[in-house]
Amino acid sequence: MLEFLLMILAVIVGIPVFFFIVLLSCIVTGSSVDPDDNGLLKTKKQKEEWRKEKLAKHNIEL
Repeated sequence: MLEFLLMILAVIVGIPVFFFIVLLSCIVTGSSVDPDDNGLLKTKKQKEEWRKEKLAKHNIEL
């Protein structure tokens, strides 16, 4: 009976922890996603501005 309760407790705690870790990793890595890869930039002007911003950011980080 105790083993069953421990399994239930592990499931109740484990599932929310898993989703919290996935959500946290999405927040942390989501800032580096290129919007052009997702088709979010529609016009050529938007793409050019994003490219310039990306190059400027890259030069600062080096």
